[in-house]
Amino acid sequence: MKKIALIDCRRTKGNVAKRTSVNFRNMLVLENTLDAVGIYDPTMFRTTDQFDAMVFGFGSNSNDFVKTTELIKNNPNAVLFWMVGEYEQSNYWAILNANRKFHVIKNFVGRGKIAKYNTHVLSDNMINLNLLITRKPNEITIKKHDVIYYSRWRKNRSKYAKLYLQNDVHFSSDSKNFKQYKHIGCNPIWIQKLSWIEKCETLNLFRFSLYMEDEFTHTCFNNLANRWYEAGICNCIVLFDRNCINTIKQSEIGQYMHEIEPFLVDDHQSMMNTIEMMKPDWNKWLDIQRNWRKNELQLRQNMLDEFKQLIEQKTNTNEHN
Repeated sequence: MKKIALIDCRRTKGNVAKRTSVNFRNMLVLENTLDAVGIYDPTMFRTTDQFDAMVFGFGSNSNDFVKTTELIKNNPNAVLFWMVGEYEQSNYWAILNANRKFHVIKNFVGRGKIAKYNTHVLSDNMINLNLLITRKPNEITIKKHDVIYYSRWRKNRSKYAKLYLQNDVHFSSDSKNFKQYKHIGCNPIWIQKLSWIEKCETLNLFRFSLYMEDEFTHTCFNNLANRWYEAGICNCIVLFDRNCINTIKQSEIGQYMHEIEPFLVDDHQSMMNTIEMMKPDWNKWLDIQRNWRKNELQLRQNMLDEFKQLIEQKTNTNEHN
């Protein structure tokens, strides 16, 4: 039986089940699927541990790259995999410092910023990683607010942020990011980071969730973002910025293009008009999007099977150099 390590080793210690980052929510799902050893801080491994495969998370700069590099170097025969969630991701310094080649498991078409590591890439595999977090929807609870958008600072999304994040739109982020949004002219209702405790997610309190994307993604397909699946769990209607139309067409909901138009918005006023139109029949509009999601759990299982098969295939053939 192959021994697999699932690694997103941060410098700070903490209960991974209580971490709100989507990275860790994804990793916990994969840990169970792969029957892997999860390594999320330096106390969780010994440098003498030996693995057949090492699957690395999404490359946060808060990783303990020194300790992780040491672990990699002590596993010279392990097959390495790096999960890359979007085109902006460009580093997993531990792999590079160890001067090792790796397999990419990515969420988008093309190479994005990892193209500079082409000489290190053994294979390029596109899998919808964002399906990891989807699950059966919660029971619908009392909705206290209309619309929310949540994000870290995204420079390549700034013109859309300025267009939409005004007045009565709720905006959630780490407070350290607020200054960038204020600087470009955003003036929403500022709120703290959302809670993602299962069935008690803050998102349950909202009727609508705004979906916008980087300009780059308009022409380079990335699977639907986590926020699409999170909205499904929390019974939110998703309103898409119209510039996301190419992403929608190429995604699993592209077959419903004949129903998409009412959910497309162009600016703050357009969005608020749509909300006022939908609110009286909110359940009807939610049911339309629920129908788009009817095969979502099967897609998730298919993705998990594909992920597991990929790890097994590359590990069995020992593709590591």
